[in-house]
Amino acid sequence: MRSVIRMGLTIGCLAFAGGTSATGVDEEREYREWKALLAQTSAKGPVPETLKLLGGFLQAHPKGEHAPDVRFATGEILFKDGQYEQALGYYQALVDQKDAGYLGAALLRLGEVYYNTKRFPQARRSWEKLTDSTPGGSLLAAEALYGLALCDLRDKNYLAADKKLELLIRKFPAYANQSKTREL
Repeated sequence: MRSVIRMGLTIGCLAFAGGTSATGVDEEREYREWKALLAQTSAKGPVPETLKLLGGFLQAHPKGEHAPDVRFATGEILFKDGQYEQALGYYQALVDQKDAGYLGAALLRLGEVYYNTKRFPQARRSWEKLTDSTPGGSLLAAEALYGLALCDLRDKNYLAADKKLELLIRKFPAYANQSKTREL
């Protein structure tokens, strides 16, 4: 779980490193607090404390430059912890904001949350949005196609599932060797 925190926050660091420097007081304060948050969450702390730190940052900077990073990291922590309903709001916020950095990943996770909570029509819609909005070579699109095949199998639409798996393997040949694909 700590690696998930580091991953989400590291992405935020990389995004910030490539951005412009803070010019205003609010941006400077956010940057200082962001650096402090990174240091605190990189330590080996329990999930509730990490979530509290992330929540505090988000409350202080709900529209800040790093708010999407914190939303995604929080969603990931909750998702990995099996707290799907709580994670849902963080992913949905990223989708609603159409955050380019996280839109695809948030749609994928929304589909997984819906699927894991047995809301199959919503899972299908999330994965369809992802396949419609993602470039053909994206691994996110591959995972969405796999999810759509799972929905078809669940609905006992074996022909549609087979077509999606064929498309998945045609577009992403490495998936032919994945155990999860071979099991279907």
